[in-house]
Amino acid sequence: MSCTRFWAAVALAFAIGVAVIVIVSTGHVAVCAASEINGVTIYNYLNDPVSTNCQSDQADLGVAVVLPQKIYNSPYHFVIYPSPFGTTLIYCQFYWRQFYQELLVWTGSNYTNQYPCASESAGCFWKIETRGFSMMQTQDTSNIAETWVFMKSWNQG
Repeated sequence: MSCTRFWAAVALAFAIGVAVIVIVSTGHVAVCAASEINGVTIYNYLNDPVSTNCQSDQADLGVAVVLPQKIYNSPYHFVIYPSPFGTTLIYCQFYWRQFYQELLVWTGSNYTNQYPCASESAGCFWKIETRGFSMMQTQDTSNIAETWVFMKSWNQG
């Protein structure tokens, strides 16, 4: 899809108030994307792959595998083009061994509990660990060890 047709589709989605989610798997969409559009990046700091399914009320990304960061150095990332009404919510379900968790990973501007990262151009960064899930609280990546905040534990299934 060309950049012109891509942005025409995004403009149409905005006009009708639909949230658009695009998985960035090649440089093509990233080249076309505006810098003010943000997304979600999920790092897997476990030794095993983690299955996930992320979705909003308008789109389902389907099942994906988040590979271990230390082996593949390839986080799971998707771009969000939120509803202009600020009503976009993105949930992900995660499955690892006998554990699972559903996690709200991005919130629109219409919610009082909006994650600060959702309003920043860099987007929201999440880390999967043995104990559960942490979110980066600041976009200053020069000191990552002090910027991650633990958010939620795994549930045993």
